[in-house]
Amino acid sequence: MRLDEAYVPRDWLRRKYGDEAVGKITAWAIRRNGSEEAVLEAGAPEAVEFFKATPREPPYPPVTASELLTAEQRMGCRLPELLRRLYTEVANGGFGPMPGILGIAPAVEEYLKSPKLNEPLGFPLIDAGCTTWWYVSLTKPGNSVYLFDWDVWDYPERDSPEVAICHTVPTLAEWLGRWADEHDVWP
Repeated sequence: MRLDEAYVPRDWLRRKYGDEAVGKITAWAIRRNGSEEAVLEAGAPEAVEFFKATPREPPYPPVTASELLTAEQRMGCRLPELLRRLYTEVANGGFGPMPGILGIAPAVEEYLKSPKLNEPLGFPLIDAGCTTWWYVSLTKPGNSVYLFDWDVWDYPERDSPEVAICHTVPTLAEWLGRWADEHDVWP
């Protein structure tokens, strides 16, 4: 999630402003629950109107050190130090490339759900849509970041998950730095 973008429900936008608001949409986002959201510039009047009654608290407050340790114990491994600091000092997900890094609880659930991916890919960072996911390595120096496409992994019973890695960034810091500097992280 970027700070210069705002996600507004498509249906609300059309009800409130009609079809003329469609010209201000910079992109569309589909959320996991199936809702369709318009991506607007953060300062657009429509975005300001939608969020004017929103509480001014962090949308994803950081997790406590205890919550992080509990999550790591469930997984049986330690997260990269940079990711640990982000979860405990910045936010419990919701930041990073669209649609944002998963919160610790859903990321751990995804990690535990797909054990065959844990060794070669690591920890799930972002459900990037369709069948692609960003993962961060828990074993490689610098914690490489991988873009993994489930559709490419045709024969999971035969092939290693590495055959479905579509893109690699050498380190988590570099990947996040590219996003923070407003560069595209997508291949």
